[in-house]
Amino acid sequence: MRIFEKDGITFIMEKKKVKRLSLTLKKDGNFVSVPLSVSYAEAEKFVSEKTKWVKKHRETIPIKKEEKYLSGDEVFILGEKLILEIFFSEKKKKAEIINGRIFLYVKNPEDYDERKKAFSDFCKDILMKEVPAILREHEEKTGLSSSGVRYRTMKSRWGSCNVVTKEICLNTALATHPIECLSYVIMHEIIHIAEPSHNARFKALMTHYMPDWKERKAILNK
Repeated sequence: MRIFEKDGITFIMEKKKVKRLSLTLKKDGNFVSVPLSVSYAEAEKFVSEKTKWVKKHRETIPIKKEEKYLSGDEVFILGEKLILEIFFSEKKKKAEIINGRIFLYVKNPEDYDERKKAFSDFCKDILMKEVPAILREHEEKTGLSSSGVRYRTMKSRWGSCNVVTKEICLNTALATHPIECLSYVIMHEIIHIAEPSHNARFKALMTHYMPDWKERKAILNK
């Protein structure tokens, strides 16, 4: 790991098994993922060119609300607002939606980690029902094919695509957003099969196959 400062801005650099340099802005710092094949000197040159952009966008980073998953909380499934209810159950698992309420069943209602996992597992089930049809539609539209889909909890990404194996990974939290946003992320990752980077070609392909992708992205990032 290396700390680099430029124009009063501190960048935390770390070597990782990634394919390209990437800069992530968070409230607790500016993090740079550096491919093993890239030197720290090259990484410093990369972030030196980003200082004006960082200064402009630092204050616009939203502070993510930490969900508690308690009875009475408002939660969202596919963009629909629901009231969460926590119940003890030795047998029932995950959750179910009834009359505008989502019933989350856990063995220990006082355990935050258990409540969080139960909600995440339910979100995964939602995605497993919705994703196949959307994926098939986008694959037919683009002529591109993925090798499969995985679901996991991710802190800084909505999705990813392994351009070698063509496997797509989706954040389970997408289940809480409107279906249009889920569709956008799936298209985004499919396009990466044809174009790994976010260059002009990638954006042109996105615009060709999903003309309103920027609007969908804006909704998702809110």
